Amino acid sequence: MTRARDLAAFVSNADGDIKFDTDTLFIDSSANRVGIGTTTPDRSLHIAGNPGMIVLEDTGGSTDDKRAALFADSGAFEIASKNDDDSTRLNDVFVADLGTGDIRMGDQGGTSTSRQKSFTISHQTGQSSEYGGIKFLRAHQNSEKIGASIIHERPSSGLDDSDMVFKTSSTNANATERWRITHEGHFKAAANGNGIDFSATEGSGVSSSILDDYEEGTWTPQWSSSGYTFGYSENAGLYTKVGRLVHVMGRIDINSVSGSSGNAATITGLPFTTNSTTACQGGMTPMQAQWGSATARLMIYIGSNRDYLAVYDNAFNSNYVTLKGDEIGSNDSIIFTLSYQIS
Repeated sequence: MTRARDLAAFVSNADGDIKFDTDTLFIDSSANRVGIGTTTPDRSLHIAGNPGMIVLEDTGGSTDDKRAALFADSGAFEIASKNDDDSTRLNDVFVADLGTGDIRMGDQGGTSTSRQKSFTISHQTGQSSEYGGIKFLRAHQNSEKIGASIIHERPSSGLDDSDMVFKTSSTNANATERWRITHEGHFKAAANGNGIDFSATEGSGVSSSILDDYEEGTWTPQWSSSGYTFGYSENAGLYTKVGRLVHVMGRIDINSVSGSSGNAATITGLPFTTNSTTACQGGMTPMQAQWGSATARLMIYIGSNRDYLAVYDNAFNSNYVTLKGDEIGSNDSIIFTLSYQIS
């Protein structure tokens, strides 16, 4: 400025406020505020525009790799990168939705249907169960889908509980729940068949390398023979199931027997049915005491596609024969353990 009238043109009022080109730059001297694009600054520095933008430049940076733009646009705060000629290099490097609080990062530019690398941190306001999480977006044909997500969720058990939910997608739909870490600390599959895949270390002849189930519980073993009724002082069992393999333990102590017939006797009540292949068959010799009229050692056998145990009387130096109901006495006991495979 070389002339007094040029300086006078910048003074807008008696308070000493200064403006340059109407609202290109405005200094509110009474409030100690500066406005760019506005003559009514609300803060120490107030930038207004459509969009309101700040460009930061690293003068020592390499070509097209030194400019970042921070701006507010269409209800969102965004960070983008710029080329040296001020053209956009990457859109939506960081986006925060000013209305919902959602955050999205890592977009490669373009529309939602061409977006390749991004995820969102979702605030989930107003939701009854989902409190927020990270969503990984992907493009599919003419729409944007949630390819995977990690969600903080409140289960139905109570307002103070929190689960962590893991979702993925293998179709053109949004991601669905696969696993969750419950508020009790358990790692829980969302559906039967989901499991831990050990295929990286599998050997030859493998039909499956997925461990998809574990459970343990009780079962009630009891004798069954048509025409007979048995009373028990003890009949109890435990089982453990790991994948398709079931291991059972049982004890049966009889205190009364009534009836008459020569029909076969079996042990019923198994927690699961064996599969239909012959390879699943098995047998064992139980611990027995005070055995009625059976001639020698008992043998227990489980065949394919069965939910009961067959029992045989194996006389010394003789072929085994099916145990009959009339060979079980009122003081007989049997203890056994056996493993078998299910479908």
